[in-house]
Order: sequence, then C-alpha cells, then structure tokens
Amino acid sequence: MTTTVAKIIPIEEFLKLGFIDESPAWEYINSEVIQKPMGGGKHSLLQKKLIAVIDTATST
Repeated sequence: MTTTVAKIIPIEEFLKLGFIDESPAWEYINSEVIQKPMGGGKHSLLQKKLIAVIDTATST
C-alpha cells in the first residue's frame, strides 16, 4: 500500500528535504508534497522487459 502525505510547503523547503529521492519518488504539485504510487504487476513486467532490451542495446 502506498502512503500519501499532503503537506503545503514552499518549493525551496521541498528541495531541501532528504527523503524526496527515495522510491517511490515524491512530487511537488500545487505547493503540496505527494508521494507517487508504486506501479503494479503489469508495470513491473514491462519494466523488466524494457531493462532487458536496454541492456542488450548498450552491451553491443
């Protein structure tokens, strides 16, 4: 389950937060700090296939 935190702060304060680089990523929308939801099963499968294609292309 994902956690969403709606907190109104200035952009300067948001950029100083240490947790904004954690996964899932955090967004700053309309002065609110919101955690993006994690992708589901289909997303994970697509991501694995995409990584495999990229790895193959970059290893040549």
